[in-house]
Amino acid sequence: MSDEDDPLMEGYVPREGIIDTSRSSRRIRDTEFERRKEEIKFSTAQLTFDERGTGTESPAQVVVLTNTGYGDVHIFGSTLTGDFVVKSPIPSRLQPGEHAAIQIAFAPTTIGQHIGSLYIDTGDAAGDELVALSGSAVAGDLGIAPTDDIQAILKMTQSEYNALDPKDPQTLYIIVG
Repeated sequence: MSDEDDPLMEGYVPREGIIDTSRSSRRIRDTEFERRKEEIKFSTAQLTFDERGTGTESPAQVVVLTNTGYGDVHIFGSTLTGDFVVKSPIPSRLQPGEHAAIQIAFAPTTIGQHIGSLYIDTGDAAGDELVALSGSAVAGDLGIAPTDDIQAILKMTQSEYNALDPKDPQTLYIIVG
């Protein structure tokens, strides 16, 4: 029995006959004013923080999250990675056209380059849900105050220390880098 004689094949339309290859039709949820029902956009894709000392916190930078769609966007949670801190609340819902200013600070705990990200979980909303974060950290304040025996505290590299002649006995030299 050939496929042409098969009664189950009667009325069969090849897939190519029903797929819209000309892209003349759109998904129903994407039809209003050429916008998606649920879509978000961040004001920037990346925040870069100035160099900080370890154990300190930078002033917060702001990234704005906007609902650019025509329906409510629900935010189910967020994930922050790296030595960064979210300093403002993240809403659980954004109405169409509404935006939220999210404040993020850099609070390094170790010396060196730091990268991280802020991810916003919206379920299936279109648009960017991630902001890349970066910053650099150097040795921070060690919390040692000068005393009667120590008149100054200097942080310097090993080569700077070696170049000192003479070395002051009332100075605490802290070698960094």
